[in-house]
Amino acid sequence: MKEKRLYLLFFCFCCSFLFMQNIYGQQNTWSGKIIDATTNEPLIGVSILIKESSTGTVSDFDGNFTFGGNIGNTVSITYVGYKPLEIKLTGKYDLGIIKLREDSETLEEVVVVGYGVQKKASSVGSITSTKGDDLLKVGSVNSVSEALQGQMPGVISINSTSKPGADQASLFIRGKATWGDASPLVLIDGIERNFNDVDVNEIESISVLKDASATAVYGVKGANGVILLTTKRGKEQKPSISFSSNFGFKQTSAAPEFADYLTSISQYNKAQANDGTWNLVPESTISAWRNAYATGNYGPYNDVFPEVDWWDEIVKNVGYQQNYNINVRGGTKIMSYFVSLGYLYDGDIFDTKQQNGYDPSFYYRRYNWRSNFDFNITKSTKLSVNVAGKMGYQNQPAYREGDNDQYFIGTLLAAPSNEFPIKYSDGVWGDGASQDKNPMVSLYDTGSRTYKSYQGFYDFILEQKLDFITKGLSFKASLSYTNYSNWASEIVRGKILGNDDLNSLWSIVRNYREYDYANPIYNEDGSISYNYTTKRYPSDVAPGDLPLAGSYDMFDGYGRKLYYELAVNYARTFGDHSVTGLLLFNRKMNETTTTNVMDFPAYEEDWVGRVTYNWKERYLAEFNGAYTGSEKFAPGKRFGFFPSASIGWRISEEPFVKEITKGVLSNLKVRYSYGEVGSDKGASRFNYIQSFEQIDGNAQFGLNQTTNWGPLYKEGKLADPNSTWERAVKQNLGVEIGLWSKLNITLDFFDEKRDGILMERRTVPSWGDSGIAFPQVNLGKTKNHGMELDISWNDRINKFNYYAKFNFATSESRIVFKDDPINEYDYNKDAGKSIGYVKKYLATGNFQSLDDIYNSAQSLITNGRHNTLIPGDLYYIDYNGDGFIDVNDKVPVSQLNYPLTTMGLTLGGEYKGFGFNMLWYGALGVYKEAISAYLWDFPSSNIKAQPNTYDCWSPDDPLQEGPVRPSLHLQKAYNSVESTYTYTDHSYLRLKNIEVNYSFPKKWLSPLRLSKLQIYVNGSNLLTFSKADYRRDPETGGQNVYPMVKRYNIGFRLGL
Repeated sequence: MKEKRLYLLFFCFCCSFLFMQNIYGQQNTWSGKIIDATTNEPLIGVSILIKESSTGTVSDFDGNFTFGGNIGNTVSITYVGYKPLEIKLTGKYDLGIIKLREDSETLEEVVVVGYGVQKKASSVGSITSTKGDDLLKVGSVNSVSEALQGQMPGVISINSTSKPGADQASLFIRGKATWGDASPLVLIDGIERNFNDVDVNEIESISVLKDASATAVYGVKGANGVILLTTKRGKEQKPSISFSSNFGFKQTSAAPEFADYLTSISQYNKAQANDGTWNLVPESTISAWRNAYATGNYGPYNDVFPEVDWWDEIVKNVGYQQNYNINVRGGTKIMSYFVSLGYLYDGDIFDTKQQNGYDPSFYYRRYNWRSNFDFNITKSTKLSVNVAGKMGYQNQPAYREGDNDQYFIGTLLAAPSNEFPIKYSDGVWGDGASQDKNPMVSLYDTGSRTYKSYQGFYDFILEQKLDFITKGLSFKASLSYTNYSNWASEIVRGKILGNDDLNSLWSIVRNYREYDYANPIYNEDGSISYNYTTKRYPSDVAPGDLPLAGSYDMFDGYGRKLYYELAVNYARTFGDHSVTGLLLFNRKMNETTTTNVMDFPAYEEDWVGRVTYNWKERYLAEFNGAYTGSEKFAPGKRFGFFPSASIGWRISEEPFVKEITKGVLSNLKVRYSYGEVGSDKGASRFNYIQSFEQIDGNAQFGLNQTTNWGPLYKEGKLADPNSTWERAVKQNLGVEIGLWSKLNITLDFFDEKRDGILMERRTVPSWGDSGIAFPQVNLGKTKNHGMELDISWNDRINKFNYYAKFNFATSESRIVFKDDPINEYDYNKDAGKSIGYVKKYLATGNFQSLDDIYNSAQSLITNGRHNTLIPGDLYYIDYNGDGFIDVNDKVPVSQLNYPLTTMGLTLGGEYKGFGFNMLWYGALGVYKEAISAYLWDFPSSNIKAQPNTYDCWSPDDPLQEGPVRPSLHLQKAYNSVESTYTYTDHSYLRLKNIEVNYSFPKKWLSPLRLSKLQIYVNGSNLLTFSKADYRRDPETGGQNVYPMVKRYNIGFRLGL
């Protein structure tokens, strides 16, 4: 608490200091108007800054401005996309009309690259980037990884759940080139850190490095691509205070639907007959329920005729979320600063209620803080200090330890609707003929768990210009420290029974009543009642309703990282020749806990060099090299050299091309890169050391008087002292085109060959079956290639500014070698298959008759014998032709369960303060296993049919190509195996986000001393087109995960 108070006091002091620092003497007032030199249209939001005092203003919607200053001051006028202008103030206080000309050389902007920045014009690597301000428009998602979806070509973001605090997306770049961990390296301000909990308001830009030219400097870490997140820093300007507030609603993006109970009973009886079990629902029960529906005598709390729509009872109409951020940005010639505080709350979509002693709701609360300071100690010396971090609190019900949501979500989807009420009239929870079927018990009454996480980031960077040695030479030293820790707290009902959470759940009393509908009792008042028997859970004698027990802040993990870096930079221009150079050394130490015990520290070390050259920014070249290594490998195998080279030609800078294409071609660049990078993500530590394992028992010596010696050890996993890193050879050919200073096109073709992928041998000697574990060896080979397209258009029609962006990426990957056993069926060998392929039974149709069944191959699948199958069941191909349908007939299919082709379309514009922005995102060729509770009738054998239950196969239907919905069964193990029938197309096109905003005119805000006030509404996942089951979001991970949501937000952004 003391640290938080000190931090808050320090923040308040900074704000007070910043407000007071720019007080100066008597001033005069200057005014003027800024317009476009070509169209003569006024320019809105142009920055007018007095260089001597770092004070200034911006132009209003009519291009007008006024500011205070002194004669002799120099005014800097800047506007994005226009050439900057400087004016010396004289005694003429009306500056009149100032014309700004568009800067066709928008390539003067810089992009963040590995260990530095480069001008976009002279960059020859495959790099895409997005601005932090663009990420603010994505509908208030909670993680940076999800915010990146659809923003840049080749960056694939897969989000499978919207569970508060656990909704981070999986990322990979340019497909997958390994069957192991394909996630990219992520750096925050140059340091490897988790970026998902960074407040989006703190982000200046995100760059994605794709080819070897861009990633080779990261050596063994760069093979899967690199994501560089750069946070905001201070500027030499008057203090700018920004405050943003967001309040939002969220709903599930899809919802379950089932057939009515009478339909379900009818189909249930057919399924019983098909299975030959004949345990039918009697006609007396059907008649009683038909009467209950006719008289309205049913409902979720009706003892005799319960009908519960569990989804409607448990899921709210809307859940809530909030997001607030305040930051201050500014500086003087001596010091610049960016200070930010943020708060996020992501609430529950389930209608949980505060209980006596605990809160069982799903929610996530996060507090973010950041302070980036830059001190100009001298004209040539700068010290930067960054302090940042976050504290997160994730809460959920205590239904089962380990975050396994199947015990609630899976139960919710499959729960019977008409077997028991939520609670009986005596106040006791209802449950089924077999227990644990009431999802409300798991949600409300088991307790709560809270997971607390902390991250702290501390950076110190010293930069020293060395122009006294030679012009353009500089030195940089940095020291960074990262630590994180996790704790868990729980309040669990009945925990006094012991540490078994199942016992805790079973301490809750529940009843199941079985009514005798065949013998109704007609009462004197005209009502009808029924006798019943009661089954009590957890048992007839268990006390139940035991008191709560809990634990607080149980240690759940700790880690810390130390990083230091020394670098020498050189950048100089000799006439038409520009040269830059980099020499860098860094070392990392990483310590983490395993089962609450600190592991041995892990060390990494890099020696990096880079040289770039360009002539008139026309002919470009870059050479990178990294001598880098990993302590995961044996001495002598840890270090390797990873080189890359790239060249570029800006054809548009050729004089004859300029002459021919004047006013049309603003940029035409061709670039090519080749290089090697590595990866140690799939490597296990100490793979090179022979291990020994302790076994039970002792060795006995002696005959009549024995002596025990122990403990005993056996040889453990074998060692491979020669294992080392995966190595990838990458090539990239890119073309960049700019037309009319409005249209920009980037096209990239890439190819990657990877070998030495670490894996355990699949071809082992016969003695290998004796239980000996084999080490990882460098055997695997893959290849990956594809293309990316990025198109953007920015233009203005009078006062209407608009833009459009389109990106498209596709790739194809193949396994070249994976040590396939020689006796494996050829069709099951991995070589030649897509990375991440899956195997399925080939369902090509339905049995049409008993003759079809008995003339087909005998199935060894459960419930698949000839005498248990009936017409209408699925027909599987005996692929190997051995006369049996078994696991050897599961064959690789071409469709993958992750997207290799993605596209994004962004449209936006601004007119007189009104603005809009929308992003459409598509993922093509994605297949997933259908959710079992949505595909098959009677999930968990409950009387609950699907809406399309009547669409099952019928002998009266004409023969169709491909399988149709099979015959009804309760024993559905045969039809429900993973096959090409259950593996369905989940490609989709989605309105990922949309925002509409309005910025109030400057003249309205000036009296309030506000520089900006913008109100907005936005949303995410609002509209989806997909072939998948309409009851399932196409991105959701499966039946047992928290549902995906769509979000609606309203908020404002304010500037002082």
